[in-house]
Amino acid sequence: MAERSRSSKRCAVAINPQFRGSRGGVGVDRISGLANDLLGHILSFVPALEAVRSSALSRRWRRAWTHTPDLKISDELHQERFLDFARAVLAQYGEAPDIPSLNVGIGCRSNLGPATTAWLRDAMPHVVGSICVEMDRYSLEQLVLPSSLQAKAMALNLSSNFYHKPLLIFPEHPEPAAFSRLTELRLSNVKLQMYGFGEFLSSCFPQLTKLHLRSVYNMTGEQGLWPLILHMDMLEELKVDDVYQLTLLQVVAAKLRLLTVVHCFRSLAALTTDTLVKISAPRLEVISWSGRFPKQLNFLTDVRCVRRLSGLLVYWPSISRIDFSLPDVVHFLETCSGADRLDVCVDIPDGFKPSMVAREDDDADTEAAKPCQGREYDPRKAHKEQLQLGSLRKIRISGFVGTDPEMDLADLLFGVGATLPALERISISSFAQLRDRVDRIALKMKARFPLTGGRWEITRWEEIIWTKNNDGRRDKHSTDASLQRSSNVV
Repeated sequence: MAERSRSSKRCAVAINPQFRGSRGGVGVDRISGLANDLLGHILSFVPALEAVRSSALSRRWRRAWTHTPDLKISDELHQERFLDFARAVLAQYGEAPDIPSLNVGIGCRSNLGPATTAWLRDAMPHVVGSICVEMDRYSLEQLVLPSSLQAKAMALNLSSNFYHKPLLIFPEHPEPAAFSRLTELRLSNVKLQMYGFGEFLSSCFPQLTKLHLRSVYNMTGEQGLWPLILHMDMLEELKVDDVYQLTLLQVVAAKLRLLTVVHCFRSLAALTTDTLVKISAPRLEVISWSGRFPKQLNFLTDVRCVRRLSGLLVYWPSISRIDFSLPDVVHFLETCSGADRLDVCVDIPDGFKPSMVAREDDDADTEAAKPCQGREYDPRKAHKEQLQLGSLRKIRISGFVGTDPEMDLADLLFGVGATLPALERISISSFAQLRDRVDRIALKMKARFPLTGGRWEITRWEEIIWTKNNDGRRDKHSTDASLQRSSNVV
């Protein structure tokens, strides 16, 4: 209490029109002379509780907080009185124009009951800018959206529990213009119970330019399997991340530029079902894909406009096993043969020890120590004549350790059989704990891939790179010099 009193006194001195400075002079309060919009902007950087408390500073500040463009309401500072405070704030703010933005954070279990969800439903229609609702520790049981919204953006993360997804209920028969102002929609950790969810979004959210779905589960289909069909004329960015049990992803979007698909076809039910992705997006520029591919991947329009392939995630030690579906990766790369940049990440699960490191630690370099030596599938033999990426200028591989399956992957991308006339740079990075072995990996890359017209070297950030010579000729002296310290180590 004493600390709060001292804090209030300091604030009062700071905005008092005349106060004694440290040398006895009289100071001038310039902040209170600012316009209401500027005062509101200043207060938008603090929680709503602190913004409301500023009313006690002076008459000038009495209702300055009602001009804040971003109202941040959280139960962090008042867990037991959260709902009463939230209602009071909304009631007083109602005398001012509509709320530009509302940011709600709830982390106390006692504040997750029906009364809170009812307050959220009443508050949302008053927002004309953005709505953000975040559950910090627990999750709601369900949230019923209002029949209409004025907001232009909405982000809902309704659970922090991986195993519990609250039910998100959309209005059954909304008016044609109920959500027509919304341009950005982000849904995370929610459960749906709606047939034709994609069709509903397409018809009721016609102005959406950004749609992000993360950890979304729909209970309507058999075994939880369901299709997502989107026909959106204005959509420019689509991200589906851990959208469970998808059997069909169909997108028709004339303005789509960015497509991200992360782990949407890895469930056991999806593996035993015919999964299909159909994309019609003539302006698509960037594709980020992580995890398994569907059984059929079809681009209905020419994708030579795609310039970047990123997020491609491959798993060690299953890179060269048939269950990795390497033919699907080759088909994906060649379908997007116009891309000029490729980013690949090698993921090594916790508990696995790469064979190269194991051999050094155990001082045993037998063939039995290598992973996947009994594999029946050789990607180089199967695909050496297929991979043609004539426009590719930059390749980046992260998480690289130098195991045999990873070298096979590198051989597929830029080995002897690959046609890469435009290639300018290859970047390879490993893990921080393996920096002392970067020299060995670099020598291995140089021996396996003596690419003409450029040179291998190690940067000061312990990254292995190959760069094309400016004159197009191979600079053998520079390459050998850049790897000289590697030769001394081995």
